[in-house]
Amino acid sequence: MICSSTWPNYNGNDKSGVQALLTAVNLEKDAEYGKTKIFIRTPQSITTLEEMRSAKIPELVELLQRNIRGGLARQFVRKLRAKKKIITCYRHWKMKVYLNKIVEAFRNVRSMRDLGKSVSWPVPPKAIETFINQLKIVHGRWRAWMIISKIPEAEREEVHLKASAAEALDGRRKEWGCKRRWKGDYMSLDSENRNANRFRFLIETYKVKYQFRQVLFSSQAKKVNLHSQVSDRIILFTDSCILKLNPKYKVLKQISYKEATGIALTSGVDQLLVLKFPGNDLVICFHNPGNEDRVTEALGVAFQRMRKAKRETPDVKVEDELSCVLGSRERTIFIRPAANQKIPNFKKNGSRDLLLLAVQ
Repeated sequence: MICSSTWPNYNGNDKSGVQALLTAVNLEKDAEYGKTKIFIRTPQSITTLEEMRSAKIPELVELLQRNIRGGLARQFVRKLRAKKKIITCYRHWKMKVYLNKIVEAFRNVRSMRDLGKSVSWPVPPKAIETFINQLKIVHGRWRAWMIISKIPEAEREEVHLKASAAEALDGRRKEWGCKRRWKGDYMSLDSENRNANRFRFLIETYKVKYQFRQVLFSSQAKKVNLHSQVSDRIILFTDSCILKLNPKYKVLKQISYKEATGIALTSGVDQLLVLKFPGNDLVICFHNPGNEDRVTEALGVAFQRMRKAKRETPDVKVEDELSCVLGSRERTIFIRPAANQKIPNFKKNGSRDLLLLAVQ
């Protein structure tokens, strides 16, 4: 231990090892070798050897501790890696089993009537909950595409518009004309407008002047202003703005969708629509020869355009009695169906409120 040539292992015999040890500490002259024993002449030599051995013990202890601790640490790491490998293999097995369940559950969804909407998803392992949620979104989009692909391309825009109206209404209006065809630009139809040719001609000139490409919805309407005066108007919802026209098709005002703050309509069958604007709302009631429910079609267009312009979902209120702001004064609009009313009309109801005489 006190000689590097004999520690920790010595390959020679005992006598040569002792000689090498004593030579290393310069005590070879103080020793005499027998056949099996060694004789030391002075006791100081033995004391010196014991002191040198004692001085080496802390190093030996440190060496043993280092090796034992290192061995224990390596053993711990091996076990830890083994545990992690076992856990990883188990998780992969669980994921594989779960994905096999999903594959089995959704194997024939393409041939199912609801395209897998009624299939219940197995409870996923916690590690892949986020992935499964994304997978559900993918399945929902696939279902939507499969449904839309069966619709003729010419009717897809109409279906999209009806979906927007349904989203805006959220089941709060029972009758909303979803079963009829939504044609949009009704004032351009010869069956709706005797002066359709002139209207179409003027619209082409307005496209350049007011910078829009398409009329998404047009209809005759009764409009009430801040003085409670009622006038006939043609309301146009284009792809970029709202236009108010007089009965001779002259543009009276252009309104941006970005200025609108909300939409309101009733839960009944009347055609009242209130577009909210700061300080002065647009209060109109549509009417048409066939008395069709078209206010929800206008709602769908306004809802789509406002959301695109403002990049947020507009607020839609559906109530039996509507509140509006005309000339910075808040008013309430009450609705009363009139027996012989062919065209809706507004009347004063007290000093501030309004009464809509709706077509039954």
